[in-house]
Amino acid sequence: MDTDVIIAGAGPTGLMLAAELRLAGVRPLVLERQPQRRDTPKAGGLGGPILQLLCCRGLLERFEAACAPTNSMSISAADTRWSG
Repeated sequence: MDTDVIIAGAGPTGLMLAAELRLAGVRPLVLERQPQRRDTPKAGGLGGPILQLLCCRGLLERFEAACAPTNSMSISAADTRWSG
């Protein structure tokens, strides 16, 4: 297996990093210690620079749509500034 970078953890940060590296031509390998996905998320929301990255990749609207009032996750762009 050809790998350029090993990423520890398949959480939101690790998976987004792997996706960004792959888009840049880097071959990442993501290692996760949990054998299965969790039933409940570890994070309760998104904010800051991750919102800018999701917006740049055209993914922010999908996240916003998935965060209906009945879901436990929130997205806050109050402290995020970007143009686009």
